[in-house]
Amino acid sequence: MAIITQVRQSHSDGQHAILARTNRTRERNPRVPQCNDSVTFLSRPLKLSFKHSACVFWTHLRNIPSLNRRVSAALQWSKFGLLARRETSTRMKISNAARLIFWVAVFVATGFLAQAESGDRRASMSLQKQHFGAPIRILDQNGQPAVSGMPSATSTTVDVMVGGGNGFQFVPDTVNISVGDTVRWTWANSGHSVTSGDSTSCTSDGQFCSPNNTNCSTCVLSNVGFVYEFTFTQAGNFSYFCCVHCAFGMIGAVNVSAAENIVLTGRGKVVGGINTSRLTWTGSTASSIDVFRNSTLIATVPNTGRYTDSTGTTGRQRFVYMVCDHGTSTCSNQVTVRFR
Repeated sequence: MAIITQVRQSHSDGQHAILARTNRTRERNPRVPQCNDSVTFLSRPLKLSFKHSACVFWTHLRNIPSLNRRVSAALQWSKFGLLARRETSTRMKISNAARLIFWVAVFVATGFLAQAESGDRRASMSLQKQHFGAPIRILDQNGQPAVSGMPSATSTTVDVMVGGGNGFQFVPDTVNISVGDTVRWTWANSGHSVTSGDSTSCTSDGQFCSPNNTNCSTCVLSNVGFVYEFTFTQAGNFSYFCCVHCAFGMIGAVNVSAAENIVLTGRGKVVGGINTSRLTWTGSTASSIDVFRNSTLIATVPNTGRYTDSTGTTGRQRFVYMVCDHGTSTCSNQVTVRFR
Protein backbone atom coordinates (compact mmCIF):
# COMPACT_ATOMS: atom_id res chain seq x y z
CA MET A 1 0.00 0.00 0.00
CA ALA A 2 2.82 2.36 0.80
CA ILE A 3 4.49 1.52 -2.48
CA ILE A 4 1.35 2.38 -4.47
CA THR A 5 1.04 5.64 -2.59
CA GLN A 6 4.64 6.45 -3.34
CA VAL A 7 4.17 5.75 -7.07
CA ARG A 8 1.11 7.93 -7.20
CA GLN A 9 2.99 10.65 -5.39
CA SER A 10 5.87 10.46 -7.92
CA HIS A 11 3.48 10.56 -10.83
CA SER A 12 1.81 13.61 -9.33
CA ASP A 13 5.15 15.29 -8.77
CA GLY A 14 6.09 14.60 -12.40
CA GLN A 15 2.92 16.17 -13.63
CA HIS A 16 3.53 19.20 -11.49
CA ALA A 17 7.06 19.51 -12.87
CA ILE A 18 5.82 19.29 -16.45
CA LEU A 19 3.16 21.90 -15.69
CA ALA A 20 5.78 24.18 -14.16
CA ARG A 21 8.01 23.88 -17.25
CA THR A 22 5.06 24.63 -19.51
CA ASN A 23 4.20 27.75 -17.51
CA ARG A 24 7.79 28.95 -17.71
CA THR A 25 7.76 28.43 -21.49
CA ARG A 26 4.55 30.42 -21.78
CA GLU A 27 6.06 33.23 -19.73
CA ARG A 28 9.13 33.37 -22.04
CA ASN A 29 7.06 33.19 -25.23
CA PRO A 30 3.65 34.78 -24.71
CA ARG A 31 2.66 33.76 -28.24
CA VAL A 32 2.61 30.08 -27.26
CA PRO A 33 -1.06 29.09 -27.35
CA GLN A 34 -2.95 27.70 -24.34
CA CYS A 35 -3.05 23.94 -25.03
CA ASN A 36 -6.28 23.09 -23.19
CA ASP A 37 -8.31 19.99 -24.01
CA SER A 38 -11.48 21.24 -22.29
CA VAL A 39 -13.94 24.07 -22.82
CA THR A 40 -16.67 25.62 -20.72
CA PHE A 41 -20.20 25.21 -21.98
CA LEU A 42 -23.18 26.49 -20.00
CA SER A 43 -20.93 27.10 -17.00
CA ARG A 44 -19.85 23.47 -17.08
CA PRO A 45 -16.43 22.17 -18.12
CA LEU A 46 -16.50 19.73 -20.99
CA LYS A 47 -13.69 17.30 -21.78
CA LEU A 48 -12.63 17.35 -25.49
CA SER A 49 -11.36 14.32 -27.28
CA PHE A 50 -8.91 16.48 -29.33
CA LYS A 51 -6.60 19.35 -28.64
CA HIS A 52 -7.07 22.93 -29.88
CA SER A 53 -5.88 23.32 -33.53
CA ALA A 54 -3.54 26.19 -32.68
CA CYS A 55 -1.98 24.07 -29.96
CA VAL A 56 -1.53 21.17 -32.37
CA PHE A 57 0.03 23.45 -35.03
CA TRP A 58 2.38 25.09 -32.54
CA THR A 59 3.39 21.67 -31.18
CA HIS A 60 4.36 20.51 -34.69
CA LEU A 61 6.28 23.71 -35.33
CA ARG A 62 8.08 23.38 -31.99
CA ASN A 63 9.01 19.82 -32.72
CA ILE A 64 10.30 20.63 -36.29
CA PRO A 65 13.19 23.12 -35.97
CA SER A 66 13.98 23.13 -39.70
CA LEU A 67 10.41 24.03 -40.52
CA ASN A 68 10.60 26.87 -38.00
CA ARG A 69 13.69 28.21 -39.74
CA ARG A 70 12.00 28.06 -43.15
CA VAL A 71 8.92 29.84 -41.85
CA SER A 72 11.10 32.51 -40.26
CA ALA A 73 12.98 32.97 -43.51
CA ALA A 74 9.71 33.19 -45.45
CA LEU A 75 8.44 35.80 -43.03
CA GLN A 76 11.67 37.76 -43.40
CA TRP A 77 11.51 37.62 -47.22
CA SER A 78 7.87 38.67 -47.03
CA LYS A 79 8.95 41.62 -44.89
CA PHE A 80 11.77 42.46 -47.29
CA GLY A 81 9.38 42.21 -50.25
CA LEU A 82 6.97 44.57 -48.55
CA LEU A 83 9.81 47.01 -47.87
CA ALA A 84 11.01 46.70 -51.48
CA ARG A 85 7.53 47.36 -52.80
CA ARG A 86 7.23 50.37 -50.54
CA GLU A 87 10.64 51.65 -51.70
CA THR A 88 9.71 51.07 -55.36
CA SER A 89 6.43 52.92 -54.84
CA THR A 90 8.30 55.78 -53.19
CA ARG A 91 10.81 55.94 -56.06
CA MET A 92 8.00 55.94 -58.60
CA LYS A 93 6.28 58.79 -56.76
CA ILE A 94 9.55 60.75 -56.68
CA SER A 95 10.15 60.00 -60.38
CA ASN A 96 6.64 61.14 -61.31
CA ALA A 97 7.07 64.30 -59.27
CA ALA A 98 10.41 64.97 -60.99
CA ARG A 99 8.83 64.48 -64.42
CA LEU A 100 6.03 66.86 -63.52
CA ILE A 101 8.50 69.50 -62.31
CA PHE A 102 10.59 69.06 -65.49
CA TRP A 103 7.65 69.56 -67.86
CA VAL A 104 6.37 72.52 -65.85
CA ALA A 105 9.84 74.06 -66.16
CA VAL A 106 9.84 73.36 -69.91
CA PHE A 107 6.45 75.03 -70.36
CA VAL A 108 7.50 78.05 -68.31
CA ALA A 109 10.78 78.38 -70.23
CA THR A 110 8.92 78.08 -73.54
CA GLY A 111 6.58 80.87 -72.48
CA PHE A 112 9.49 83.14 -71.55
CA LEU A 113 11.28 82.37 -74.82
CA ALA A 114 8.14 83.10 -76.84
CA GLN A 115 7.68 86.41 -75.05
CA ALA A 116 11.35 87.28 -75.58
CA GLU A 117 11.16 86.37 -79.27
CA SER A 118 7.99 88.41 -79.65
CA GLY A 119 9.67 91.35 -77.96
CA ASP A 120 12.70 91.01 -80.21
CA ARG A 121 10.47 90.83 -83.26
CA ARG A 122 8.56 93.94 -82.19
CA ALA A 123 11.84 95.74 -81.51
CA SER A 124 13.19 94.65 -84.90
CA MET A 125 10.03 95.79 -86.65
CA SER A 126 10.23 99.10 -84.79
CA LEU A 127 13.83 99.55 -85.90
CA GLN A 128 12.90 98.67 -89.46
CA LYS A 129 10.10 101.22 -89.37
CA GLN A 130 12.51 103.80 -88.05
CA HIS A 131 15.06 102.86 -90.70
CA PHE A 132 12.70 102.86 -93.65
CA GLY A 133 10.42 105.56 -92.40
CA ALA A 134 12.89 108.35 -93.16
CA PRO A 135 12.88 109.35 -96.85
CA ILE A 136 16.07 108.84 -98.81
CA ARG A 137 17.64 112.12 -99.85
CA ILE A 138 19.08 112.09 -103.35
CA LEU A 139 21.71 114.77 -103.87
CA ASP A 140 23.41 116.05 -106.97
CA GLN A 141 27.15 116.34 -107.51
CA ASN A 142 27.25 119.51 -105.43
CA GLY A 143 25.42 118.00 -102.49
CA GLN A 144 22.17 119.78 -103.24
CA PRO A 145 18.76 118.03 -103.37
CA ALA A 146 18.26 116.64 -106.87
CA VAL A 147 14.54 117.31 -107.35
CA SER A 148 13.56 114.39 -105.11
CA GLY A 149 15.60 112.11 -107.33
CA MET A 150 13.05 112.30 -110.14
CA PRO A 151 13.80 113.55 -113.66
CA SER A 152 11.97 116.55 -115.01
CA ALA A 153 9.08 116.27 -117.44
CA THR A 154 11.39 116.72 -120.44
CA SER A 155 14.29 114.63 -119.15
CA THR A 156 15.45 111.23 -120.35
CA THR A 157 16.50 108.15 -118.39
CA VAL A 158 19.57 106.31 -119.66
CA ASP A 159 20.18 102.70 -118.60
CA VAL A 160 23.57 101.23 -117.67
CA MET A 161 24.19 97.58 -116.72
CA VAL A 162 26.45 97.00 -113.71
CA GLY A 163 28.59 93.90 -114.05
CA GLY A 164 27.65 93.37 -117.67
CA GLY A 165 29.97 92.19 -120.41
CA ASN A 166 32.61 90.00 -118.77
CA GLY A 167 31.05 90.60 -115.36
CA PHE A 168 33.40 93.45 -114.45
CA GLN A 169 32.17 96.21 -116.74
CA PHE A 170 29.65 99.04 -116.93
CA VAL A 171 27.69 98.63 -120.16
CA PRO A 172 27.83 101.16 -121.71
CA ASP A 173 30.78 102.60 -119.82
CA THR A 174 30.21 106.14 -121.16
CA VAL A 175 26.90 107.96 -121.58
CA ASN A 176 26.17 111.45 -122.93
CA ILE A 177 23.16 113.19 -121.42
CA SER A 178 21.82 116.69 -120.79
CA VAL A 179 21.16 118.51 -117.58
CA GLY A 180 18.02 117.10 -115.98
CA ASP A 181 18.54 113.62 -117.39
CA THR A 182 18.77 110.52 -115.18
CA VAL A 183 21.15 107.57 -115.34
CA ARG A 184 19.69 104.28 -114.10
CA TRP A 185 22.17 101.56 -113.12
CA THR A 186 20.85 97.98 -112.86
CA TRP A 187 22.96 95.21 -111.30
CA ALA A 188 23.49 92.26 -113.68
CA ASN A 189 25.88 90.62 -111.18
CA SER A 190 26.34 90.83 -107.43
CA GLY A 191 29.21 92.38 -105.53
CA HIS A 192 29.58 95.74 -107.30
CA SER A 193 29.09 99.42 -106.54
CA VAL A 194 28.66 102.73 -108.36
CA THR A 195 30.98 105.27 -106.72
CA SER A 196 31.77 108.68 -108.19
CA GLY A 197 35.33 109.89 -108.06
CA ASP A 198 38.75 109.69 -109.67
CA SER A 199 38.79 106.46 -111.65
CA THR A 200 42.59 106.63 -111.93
CA SER A 201 43.32 106.62 -108.20
CA CYS A 202 40.00 104.93 -107.35
CA THR A 203 39.21 107.62 -104.81
CA SER A 204 35.63 108.65 -104.01
CA ASP A 205 34.68 112.33 -104.27
CA GLY A 206 31.31 111.87 -102.53
CA GLN A 207 29.21 113.35 -105.36
CA PHE A 208 27.06 110.26 -105.85
CA CYS A 209 27.24 106.56 -104.94
CA SER A 210 25.07 103.51 -104.56
CA PRO A 211 22.94 102.50 -102.81
CA ASN A 212 21.64 105.87 -101.49
CA ASN A 213 24.30 108.58 -101.95
CA THR A 214 25.42 108.43 -98.31
CA ASN A 215 28.76 107.33 -96.82
CA CYS A 216 30.33 107.23 -100.26
CA SER A 217 33.79 106.73 -98.78
CA THR A 218 32.57 103.36 -97.44
CA CYS A 219 32.53 100.61 -100.01
CA VAL A 220 28.94 99.31 -100.05
CA LEU A 221 28.19 96.49 -102.50
CA SER A 222 24.80 95.55 -103.93
CA ASN A 223 23.42 92.33 -105.34
CA VAL A 224 21.97 91.28 -108.67
CA GLY A 225 18.69 93.01 -109.52
CA PHE A 226 19.39 96.13 -107.48
CA VAL A 227 18.57 99.46 -109.20
CA TYR A 228 20.20 102.81 -108.45
CA GLU A 229 19.29 106.11 -110.14
CA PHE A 230 20.84 109.56 -110.11
CA THR A 231 19.60 112.75 -111.77
CA PHE A 232 22.29 115.14 -112.99
CA THR A 233 21.31 118.78 -112.50
CA GLN A 234 24.53 120.46 -113.64
CA ALA A 235 26.71 120.16 -116.71
CA GLY A 236 30.09 118.49 -116.50
CA ASN A 237 32.00 115.24 -116.91
CA PHE A 238 31.54 112.75 -114.08
CA SER A 239 33.65 109.62 -113.73
CA TYR A 240 32.76 106.71 -111.46
CA PHE A 241 33.98 103.20 -110.63
CA CYS A 242 33.28 100.02 -108.69
CA CYS A 243 34.92 100.35 -105.29
CA VAL A 244 36.06 96.70 -105.36
CA HIS A 245 37.05 96.24 -109.01
CA CYS A 246 38.31 99.68 -109.93
CA ALA A 247 41.88 98.37 -110.23
CA PHE A 248 40.58 95.79 -112.72
CA GLY A 249 39.27 98.53 -115.01
CA MET A 250 35.64 98.60 -113.92
CA ILE A 251 35.11 102.34 -114.50
CA GLY A 252 32.55 104.55 -116.27
CA ALA A 253 31.77 108.15 -117.18
CA VAL A 254 28.73 110.40 -117.53
CA ASN A 255 29.06 113.47 -119.76
CA VAL A 256 26.37 116.05 -119.02
CA SER A 257 25.88 118.87 -121.51
CA ALA A 258 24.48 122.25 -120.55
CA ALA A 259 20.79 122.68 -121.01
CA GLU A 260 19.73 125.01 -123.76
CA ASN A 261 17.00 127.52 -123.31
CA ILE A 262 14.98 126.96 -126.43
CA VAL A 263 12.06 129.33 -126.72
CA LEU A 264 9.27 128.31 -129.09
CA THR A 265 6.42 130.45 -130.41
CA GLY A 266 3.61 129.54 -132.81
CA ARG A 267 0.52 130.91 -134.58
CA GLY A 268 -2.13 129.40 -136.78
CA LYS A 269 -3.41 130.43 -140.23
CA VAL A 270 -5.72 128.82 -142.75
CA VAL A 271 -3.90 128.43 -146.05
CA GLY A 272 -5.92 127.15 -148.99
CA GLY A 273 -8.59 126.00 -146.57
CA ILE A 274 -6.08 123.94 -144.54
CA ASN A 275 -5.16 124.71 -140.95
CA THR A 276 -1.46 125.61 -140.98
CA SER A 277 0.83 126.24 -137.98
CA ARG A 278 3.85 128.49 -138.29
CA LEU A 279 6.55 127.77 -135.60
CA THR A 280 9.63 129.79 -134.70
CA TRP A 281 12.26 129.19 -132.02
CA THR A 282 15.53 130.54 -130.64
CA GLY A 283 18.29 129.29 -128.30
CA SER A 284 19.14 125.98 -129.95
CA THR A 285 22.70 125.22 -131.06
CA ALA A 286 21.97 121.82 -132.54
CA SER A 287 22.25 121.24 -136.27
CA SER A 288 18.89 119.46 -136.45
CA ILE A 289 15.58 119.92 -134.69
CA ASP A 290 12.85 117.40 -133.89
CA VAL A 291 9.33 118.83 -134.18
CA PHE A 292 6.57 117.31 -132.04
CA ARG A 293 2.84 117.81 -132.46
CA ASN A 294 0.62 116.54 -129.66
CA SER A 295 3.67 114.58 -128.32
CA THR A 296 4.21 112.86 -131.68
CA LEU A 297 7.35 113.40 -133.73
CA ILE A 298 6.22 114.76 -137.10
CA ALA A 299 9.49 115.99 -138.59
CA THR A 300 13.26 116.32 -138.20
CA VAL A 301 14.45 119.48 -139.93
CA PRO A 302 17.60 121.60 -140.16
CA ASN A 303 17.91 124.14 -137.39
CA THR A 304 16.77 127.23 -139.28
CA GLY A 305 14.73 128.59 -136.39
CA ARG A 306 11.39 128.12 -138.19
CA TYR A 307 9.00 125.44 -139.43
CA THR A 308 5.59 125.46 -141.13
CA ASP A 309 3.22 122.61 -140.39
CA SER A 310 0.32 121.98 -142.79
CA THR A 311 -1.94 119.96 -140.53
CA GLY A 312 -4.29 118.74 -143.28
CA THR A 313 -7.28 119.63 -141.10
CA THR A 314 -10.06 122.16 -141.39
CA GLY A 315 -12.45 123.77 -139.01
CA ARG A 316 -11.95 124.19 -135.32
CA GLN A 317 -8.78 122.47 -134.15
CA ARG A 318 -6.23 122.66 -131.35
CA PHE A 319 -2.55 121.51 -131.51
CA VAL A 320 0.28 121.46 -128.94
CA TYR A 321 3.84 121.84 -130.29
CA MET A 322 7.36 121.35 -128.93
CA VAL A 323 10.80 121.29 -130.57
CA CYS A 324 13.95 119.51 -129.30
CA ASP A 325 17.56 119.20 -130.26
CA HIS A 326 17.65 116.11 -132.44
CA GLY A 327 17.95 112.88 -130.47
CA THR A 328 18.15 114.58 -127.07
CA SER A 329 15.90 115.61 -124.26
CA THR A 330 16.87 119.26 -124.66
CA CYS A 331 13.54 120.69 -125.63
CA SER A 332 11.64 123.92 -125.78
CA ASN A 333 8.56 125.03 -124.02
CA GLN A 334 5.15 123.88 -125.28
CA VAL A 335 2.90 126.17 -127.31
CA THR A 336 -0.76 125.74 -128.24
CA VAL A 337 -2.07 126.74 -131.68
CA ARG A 338 -5.86 127.05 -132.04
CA PHE A 339 -8.01 127.26 -135.16
CA ARG A 340 -11.50 128.75 -134.82
